[in-house]
Amino acid sequence: QPKEGGLGFQPSASPVMDQIQSFHTLLLWIIIATCLFVLALLVWIVIRYRASANPAPSKVHHNTLLEVAWTLIPVIILVFIAVPSFRLLYFQETLPTPDVQIKAVGKQWFWSYEYPGSAAGFTFDSLMLSDEDAAKAGKPRLLGVDNPIYVPVNKVIEVETTAADVIHSFALPQMGVKMDGVPGRLKKTSC
Repeated sequence: QPKEGGLGFQPSASPVMDQIQSFHTLLLWIIIATCLFVLALLVWIVIRYRASANPAPSKVHHNTLLEVAWTLIPVIILVFIAVPSFRLLYFQETLPTPDVQIKAVGKQWFWSYEYPGSAAGFTFDSLMLSDEDAAKAGKPRLLGVDNPIYVPVNKVIEVETTAADVIHSFALPQMGVKMDGVPGRLKKTSC
């Protein structure tokens, strides 16, 4: 669960989340390098072309090398970002054979969970706790529920999401899962 004053992702609990964190770190370093490069250019322009150092400004037009460079460099950076991004998207959408299947149905202010593979058709509702009940139970505000869902450790879980009334967001941040349950549609993911 989130921690007070926390920064960054929650600890990873799946290979998908490991790759998401790795991709996030790659993008962070690309953004930092780009910002530092642009800052260096701005500082250089402010110092080099200030009025006191350049009383008669030059009039230069159409520097072909510069125009090609400022077109190609961003394209190369975007391709460099796209390759791991597409690899991650493919990895997220590849569903291995599940050990356990769960169907999550979003309803107004609560979720219903079903285990379609079970013989008895095990189903239960998970209602959000009030602020007072969450404080008494020591659960986080707006995240505590009366019947949490439990899944086995080191097993592949397939989650099917849908909704009964409006769009609901199903999320397991430590597993790298965030899906919308949409009425009339069945979406699958694994964790």
